Order: sequence, then C-alpha cells, then structure tokens
Amino acid sequence: IIDDVYDGEFLYKRLQQTGKYKRLVKRNYSANDVLQIGGQAVFQGLSEKYDLTLLDDAEVNESPAFVIQATPLSGTWITKHYFDKETGIRVKLEEINEKGEKTLALELTEIKLNPEFSPSAFTPMMPKDFTFVDETVTPEPQP
Repeated sequence: IIDDVYDGEFLYKRLQQTGKYKRLVKRNYSANDVLQIGGQAVFQGLSEKYDLTLLDDAEVNESPAFVIQATPLSGTWITKHYFDKETGIRVKLEEINEKGEKTLALELTEIKLNPEFSPSAFTPMMPKDFTFVDETVTPEPQP
C-alpha cells in the first residue's frame, strides 16, 4: 500500500508491505517521488529509457486497456504497462525477468476521479505501528 500526501511543502509517503515494513517517510517534494499513473510524464520517462512496443489490447478490471511493452535500452527484463482506454491512467504494471517470470505486479483497483476532499485529507497522520523517517533533515556528521 502506498499513500502520498502533499501538504504544500513536504511529501509524506505511507509505505506498507505485508510482513515486511510499515513506514511514513517525509520528503522534500519532487514530482518524481509520486507514483505516476498517467499523463505526459509517464510516456516521456518510458520513451527516454526504453524501446516501446504497442501490444494487443487487454482488459483490466473489466475495462479495455492499451498495453505497452517497455524493454530497457540496457537489460534483459521487460515491463508491461496497461493504460485504461477511457482515462489514460496506468492501471496495471508488470515486470518480467529474462526467464519470463513476473517479478513485480501492481494493479490499481479503486480509482476515484475528481473526489471531494476535506482539508484534513492533506494533514499527514502517524499510523500506529509505523516507523517515521524524516528525509528532510541532513544528519550531523559523525566525528
């Protein structure tokens, strides 16, 4: 689970992986730190680092999707990016190693376009059992 909250100054990423870790990370904001799910930045990033091939359409969550296979300019693995035909949102991502095995799969299952937000939605809160990591502070040099 990845939740991003931007409070106008800092980006807070809540990262949770079952059985591995739970962290809340505070960072200086950068557009590259936010999960890019669509738009020009995604395609520009892919086209700069990968050879792209348009594959046959697929269905993701009962909606038609374009499928783009990205082969890195240096490397033997590939990624497949599934973009919803109606919204252009990347709804699925698969990474496949040189043996044809999936090593990573991400799928967006709940997408709410233009939802209503209260101001409290942009106030980061420290979840129970999470570790806080402040990456905005430079550590003091050790003697």
